[in-house]
Amino acid sequence: MSIHPSRAKSALLAACSGEIRRTASFNTKDMNHAEVSAQLKAVVETVLDGIVVISSTGVIEHFNPAAEKQFLYRQEEILGRNVSELMAEPHRSQHDEYLRRYIETGHKSIIGRGREVEGLRSDGTTFPLELSVSEMRIGDEIKFTGMTRDVTDRKRAEAEAAVSKALAESKSAFLSLMSHELRTPLTGMIGMASVLQNTELTSEQKDCLNIIQLCGNQLLNLINDILDLGKMEKGELTLEEREVDVRKCIEEVTELVSPAATSQQVDLAYDIAGQAIPSILGDSLRLRQILTNLLSNAIKFTSACGYVHVRVSSAPKQPGLVELHFEVEDTGIGIPDESKSKLFRAFSQAHVSTSRKYGGTGLGLSICKSLTEMMGGSIYFDSVVGRGTTFHFTILAKTADGPMSEQSREAMKRSISSEDCWTLQSGQGMFNGWSAAVIDRQPVVRSMLKSWLEIWGMEVAEYSDPAELVAAVPVAARIVLSSAITTEMRHLLSDARFVFLVSNAD
Repeated sequence: MSIHPSRAKSALLAACSGEIRRTASFNTKDMNHAEVSAQLKAVVETVLDGIVVISSTGVIEHFNPAAEKQFLYRQEEILGRNVSELMAEPHRSQHDEYLRRYIETGHKSIIGRGREVEGLRSDGTTFPLELSVSEMRIGDEIKFTGMTRDVTDRKRAEAEAAVSKALAESKSAFLSLMSHELRTPLTGMIGMASVLQNTELTSEQKDCLNIIQLCGNQLLNLINDILDLGKMEKGELTLEEREVDVRKCIEEVTELVSPAATSQQVDLAYDIAGQAIPSILGDSLRLRQILTNLLSNAIKFTSACGYVHVRVSSAPKQPGLVELHFEVEDTGIGIPDESKSKLFRAFSQAHVSTSRKYGGTGLGLSICKSLTEMMGGSIYFDSVVGRGTTFHFTILAKTADGPMSEQSREAMKRSISSEDCWTLQSGQGMFNGWSAAVIDRQPVVRSMLKSWLEIWGMEVAEYSDPAELVAAVPVAARIVLSSAITTEMRHLLSDARFVFLVSNAD
């Protein structure tokens, strides 16, 4: 069957003009019919969706270039053939009946609706497509326009996403089940090891028990991390909102990790900028978890005579809302540039050799990232290989209403032990006019102590070792903070109070 070119052109323009006018605007005031037709034809020929125009009997009268690409037919091959040849079963054998019934009864089953169907290419392969069919009349003739869009890529992406989701849910369910099943007997083992430690044991038996407890606690921490990760992936982890004393939280975490710092001869210090961090409403357990992860990593990757320093500052965002900025700085091995992009991925570490030498699973930082984001903040880092790393994280929190609680006020009191069990209580301006000497090999520790003492009203001098102080006579100091106290120092400063700092001496 042949199609007259002029009639096909008229049908095409009439069929597509409504669709085109929704996406294009022409200034036709000064244009003749031929010019308008040329512009409309150009749009039809370049549009990305396929356009197929058929007669009332289903014969194809127009087939634009986009349709050629979709169905792998050239226009001259397909014109004059029945449109059902572009359809897979069952629509192929039923299409002509659809048209006949619609023309006779006006009952619409596919006209004026969009739907997904299977298209059939010239090579016999099928593909998913979105099809919308509209009706038009040219004189007494009925024509139909089909707009087609190949959705193969979208359907593939949807299928892959569904598979990924199913795998993730299965993995989370498995990890959760196994973690719970492992944690119960493991907790019993650790508990019984603690009971055994209180019995009479030989030194060798005590060493064995210590190893059992150490390994058991490491495994328990790993299981807890896996449980947290599973909850986060499923969106089931919730945060508490209770009053949190940030200072107390930092003190407890530094006390928790201090044995590891001492065993590695790493100086550990913290500094709360301005001493004015407010109590907040938040989840102290999760805040401790972030700090413990970051501090443990910092200590683990820092060699002897290095330091780990924690700083925190606050900035009001709006009434009743504050942003806390935490920094954990170390003088460790640093992170190479090629490893930085994958550092916050679950089960990922900077390098395979890092895992072999230092241990760990690569879960900690992934959990820290998720927790900081749940708290309305973010986490990032600066690092130079061989010089160290500083991790920063922020959280947004409501400020606790009302005056500071008695528990928070007690936490403000600082005690520094000396040979005389002398206690120094914090308080702004309480020691105006006093002089102090701070002696420590780490500049960051000296700077931190100096800032504290100056807030309390003291005039402070810094020295990197006791010999510098001895060489600086005459020295006027009522307070001396040092990690090493010599007889010569005591002789020169007989009226001073000496405070021994627990710091790693060379």
